[in-house]
Amino acid sequence: MKRHLPNASFIRNGIKPVQAHSVIARAEVDVPEDACVFLYAGVLNSRKNTVWLIDNFVQYHEGDEYLLVLGKGEKEAECKAKADDHVRMLGFQTDPIAYMNISDVYVSASKSEGFSISVLEALSCGLGLFLSDIPSHCEVVEMGQDVYLGETFSPDDFEVKLKALRERKINKSAIKAFQEKELSAKSMAAGYQKRYEEQ
Repeated sequence: MKRHLPNASFIRNGIKPVQAHSVIARAEVDVPEDACVFLYAGVLNSRKNTVWLIDNFVQYHEGDEYLLVLGKGEKEAECKAKADDHVRMLGFQTDPIAYMNISDVYVSASKSEGFSISVLEALSCGLGLFLSDIPSHCEVVEMGQDVYLGETFSPDDFEVKLKALRERKINKSAIKAFQEKELSAKSMAAGYQKRYEEQ
């Protein structure tokens, strides 16, 4: 819109703190307590690029890294065919936050997204981010000037960026605080209030 309306302003989405309705243990999904757990939650289709994501994770994960995949969709059979014993295909789940609570990094290789609510939920749970370098994903990661939120990757540098993610420290409490300050329902409401007062 800025190309056509240079004076346009915007207010980013924000969410209320997310709470799980149940408690899931890592043992229930056959993942070691000391593992680094990646999680994807969403539809399994071409736009979300889930087959490619699983294929690349299988190629480049280390022995202590696991991927939880929540969701169903037209690419489910292909996703299962690409999975190895470090990928857990868990199907559609009514309480994805419970799985975020046992994870470390939210991952998405989506080819197109708006300002993703799933990413905001992941931040609310203190997860680091490992996301495709589409504009909306880059926007979120680049907001973390003072807090390391994670990495964005292109189709050509998944392995390189995964190594970069491993070398950095993900601070869950700092990520939660960032989300609450910058991308909460409260901050969104304050943004609207400020715009109204400026009119």
